[in-house]
Amino acid sequence: MTVPIILRTLITYQYSTNGLTTTNINYYWFGGDDPVDWAIASEGGGVFLADEHQGPWATSNSGISGDGLIVRNMVGYSEDEEEYAAIGTAGGVYVSSDNMSAWKLKNGTLNR
Repeated sequence: MTVPIILRTLITYQYSTNGLTTTNINYYWFGGDDPVDWAIASEGGGVFLADEHQGPWATSNSGISGDGLIVRNMVGYSEDEEEYAAIGTAGGVYVSSDNMSAWKLKNGTLNR
């Protein structure tokens, strides 16, 4: 099953359904280094990645489960010349150091 998300291009709006399993999007990120240029944080579907803004989208939830798939926010940061992505979820904070391919739970006991 595919569900639509409407993305704004410079001129028109278009549907993007390639690979998304939810339309409940909490965060839309673009830019960065190859191979990840576009990312979506969703409410219940976790993280989706694509090379182009219209997809195709692929889930990137390795290491995330349960309430971790309810992603509230996403951020990127650098530390000692290493690049990281972090997501704040209903199940805690997850961090990726490999271009959002895999995630590691850093704090599963945050007060909600």
